[in-house]
Amino acid sequence: MSERSGTVSDPQTGRTIAYAEWGDPTGTTVMFFHGNPGDRSFPHLELWGRELGIRFVCPERPGFGESPFQKRRRILDWPADVTRIADHLGVHRFGVAGVSAGGPYALACAHSLPERVAHASSISGVMPPGAPRGTEGMRREARMSVAIARRAWPLLVLMTRPLGAAVRKNPDRFFDRSLRSMPEPDRMVASRDDVRAWFVDRARQTGGPGSKGSAYELSIQTKSWGFAFEDIAAPVSIWHGAEDSLVPLHAAEWGASKIPSAVLHVVEGAGHLLLFDRWRDIFEPMATPPEGTKSEVSNG
Repeated sequence: MSERSGTVSDPQTGRTIAYAEWGDPTGTTVMFFHGNPGDRSFPHLELWGRELGIRFVCPERPGFGESPFQKRRRILDWPADVTRIADHLGVHRFGVAGVSAGGPYALACAHSLPERVAHASSISGVMPPGAPRGTEGMRREARMSVAIARRAWPLLVLMTRPLGAAVRKNPDRFFDRSLRSMPEPDRMVASRDDVRAWFVDRARQTGGPGSKGSAYELSIQTKSWGFAFEDIAAPVSIWHGAEDSLVPLHAAEWGASKIPSAVLHVVEGAGHLLLFDRWRDIFEPMATPPEGTKSEVSNG
């Protein structure tokens, strides 16, 4: 099993965005946006895509993986990058799905690209700073990171860089420590052999916390996203675990109440990692080709 990777460039600036394709290369296209930290490597998408008939395209946002850091980037800059990728791949209509910190980018595409986004899914997705009750119910270390990133994200880089180096050196130890701070539903999911192997590999490759891209992304997500949820026109599904301790359920409930088209799916007994259990429920409705389209695939 291997990723099919590529890059696209912004013709005006020369900046590149790296991406990987997973799943069925002839299937319906779904753009999948990774979390933070994260990158294009998500091999579970290969199995899920083959089974459901979905061609997953996983782009790396600026500052992650092989996509260079972009100064002063905004969440609303992302739909233009997604458009370039879709045009490069010869895809007009597609779905978008974002997990955790990728959720805001799925909603930004639903806002800015209603003529191209057939459906958007936010999965355990971060919500904007305007959500009431703020960080109430969030894990202590997550609250601290949010508070620092909101005020001075470069300080967060300096504070977490030594931890990042330690993570790369011994990712298994980092994983075991992280496991102890998770709620029971997430511990059960993360302890599975396939999920643990993925987490450890990503920690080894990305270093976990401590990167410039990771800290900057957290910073921009704590400030205005630049668009109103009430203006989102594309169909939206919000999937959230009732026991999520990184993005508390009340934030997702607030977001769903503001988006006219949103359908909220609350998964009882699930935490932040609900994707690994509910992937079929989330993605199967997105496997149907968008109405009015023929082939969604090009070798360009």
